[in-house]
Amino acid sequence: MSKFTAAELVEFYQKVDDGGVIQVNGDEDGWYSVTTSGPTVGSYKGYWRIKPAKKIIDMAHFIESGIDMEFWDDASDSYTNISILDSINVELNYAFVSKISRYKHCRPRMNHIHFHRGDECPLPEGFEVKLYWRNSDSITTTCPYTKLIWEHHEYDLDIIGYEILRLADGWAYPWEVL
Repeated sequence: MSKFTAAELVEFYQKVDDGGVIQVNGDEDGWYSVTTSGPTVGSYKGYWRIKPAKKIIDMAHFIESGIDMEFWDDASDSYTNISILDSINVELNYAFVSKISRYKHCRPRMNHIHFHRGDECPLPEGFEVKLYWRNSDSITTTCPYTKLIWEHHEYDLDIIGYEILRLADGWAYPWEVL
């Protein structure tokens, strides 16, 4: 296992100065963040990292796909309206506009089976989904569901429905990283 050089430490701590979070590998406990110490010259590189940044869900994808969305304003995760995403006003700190009103938060309707009539993938990357095929089979997956063939060809493996279960690991909604 290789050790940090002075030049590598400079690069590492520049990432920390730019907002990165130092993490150390606790073996059985996995990676955890530390604030009081970090690597030094001669520390093993495999034990230290900058916490990976989360990827942001592309909310604009939902405007075109027209699937049911859950909307809410408060800090809870409890939706107050189900509608279709009409537009996004970033100047208003991510105001998501439905057919009815503006909201601070929205997400695709969760734990609900959406019918799929056979077009392009209605979801952007970043979700764990359960896919339902014409032959009555189903599978739970994250990526590469956007790479699957979503068009219908009257085969047993045509995707006829999907259920959005949760955000996939490493993904966040835009308002979670502001």
